[in-house]
Amino acid sequence: QDTKVIPIEKFTSDNNKFSYHTFLIPVDDEFVPVLNHEHRGFCWVALEDHPKPLHPGVWRTINFKEVITKIKTLESILN
Repeated sequence: QDTKVIPIEKFTSDNNKFSYHTFLIPVDDEFVPVLNHEHRGFCWVALEDHPKPLHPGVWRTINFKEVITKIKTLESILN
């Protein structure tokens, strides 16, 4: 199976010294990810059912109307 890596957003700080990319990667089944030192946990949830509080960067990403629309459009195409 080919893995689809779909770019969702690129964030760049105001001073242009930091940026990160957010991707959507569809999977057939839930799995237990291998976490590194930057993570405390994970969960599989619907977009509108996320845990609180969220990391500020994740919160920002999923609260942009354009990002939500893109994710929901991709969900409907991929499902």
